[in-house]
Order: sequence, then structure tokens, then C-alpha cells
Amino acid sequence: MTASEIFYAFVDHVFTWFGGGVAVVFLLRYLGKLFAKWVVDSALEEQKTKLGKELEVKKAELARELEDKKGEIARELELLKGELTRDTETYKLKLRKQELFFAKEVEAASAFIELHHELRPPISSDDMEYEDACIELAGKLFAVEGELKRFRIKHGAALSADVRRDLDDLIATVGHAKFGEVEYNSTLPPMKAAAEVLETLGSIEERVLAAIRG
Repeated sequence: MTASEIFYAFVDHVFTWFGGGVAVVFLLRYLGKLFAKWVVDSALEEQKTKLGKELEVKKAELARELEDKKGEIARELELLKGELTRDTETYKLKLRKQELFFAKEVEAASAFIELHHELRPPISSDDMEYEDACIELAGKLFAVEGELKRFRIKHGAALSADVRRDLDDLIATVGHAKFGEVEYNSTLPPMKAAAEVLETLGSIEERVLAAIRG
């Protein structure tokens, strides 16, 4: 027996037992409950459908926002990668320049030490004094000036500002004193220039060595 057959049989019994009026009231109440349930179910289904559509719309919006954000992050990453590459290349270039300059500093220091020892008069006897070294150096100030100028021109870019200044002052002093008379007199320009050469060359050697040793 189907549900509708059971319902009609039940209504028939109600009519039989309680009469038509009671049966109508009962039927109306029952139909009212059914209608109310249908209204509630319909409203719930409609709300469910509406929420489902809103959820799909929201999911689509979130998906688009996610894709936009992923694209934005990807672009930012590319920019950062580009900046990092440029910074790396700049640093490598800077490091290469520093290496080249340090090599030039070492070359200049080595050349200066060699020049210093070539210009400094050798000890010819046990009783050779400082004044003897000065007069020997004073006698070749023309050659000293030439050697200092050649060194200054070739290695000047690798020297510190104070070393270049001291070399320029020394070259000027030697240039003015080279025409003077050479005698055992420490007050004469050639002797004073020779003493300054010995003192300044020693000071410069210490500084160029300190520069490359850090």
C-alpha cells in the first residue's frame, strides 16, 4: 500500500468515526502542517541555493585575487632577482677593481723599495758616516731627480695622497739644490737636499709597506 492510499484510508476512518466536521478540521490542520513544512523546506532550499551561488561567486573572487597576488609576487620576485643580479655584478666589479688597485699598490711598493735602495749610498767602509753618505748622494742629485720623477709618473696613481705630496716636495727640493756646490757643509742646499732625500725615502717606504699590509 502506498503512502497516499494509507492517507486516504486514514481520512476515511476519521470521517467514519468522528463525522464530517471533525474530519474537516483534522484535515485542515494536517494540511496546514504540510503546507508549513513545505514553506519552510522551500525557504531553506532557496536559502541553500542562494548561499551556494554566493559561495561560488566568493570562491571565484578569491581565486582571482589569489592569481593576482601570485602574479604580483612573481613580478616582485623578478624585480628582486634583477636587483640582486645587478648588485652582485656591481660588487664583483668593485672587488675586481680593488684587486687590480691592490696589485698596483704592491707593484708600486716593490718599485719604491728598489728605488730607495738604489739611491741610498752603500756603506763603503766601517767608518763611513752619515755626512759621507749625504755628500755622495749630493753629487748625483741630477740622477736622483730623474729617478724620482720617473717613479712618480709611473706609480703615482697607486700612491696615497700624502706620499704623492711628499714625493712632489722632494722632487722640487732636489731640483732646486742640484745646481749647488757640493762640500762637507750641511748648510749648503745640495747637502740639505741629500739629507732630506734619505729621510723622506725612509719615511715613504714605511708608509707604502704599511698600506699593503693593512
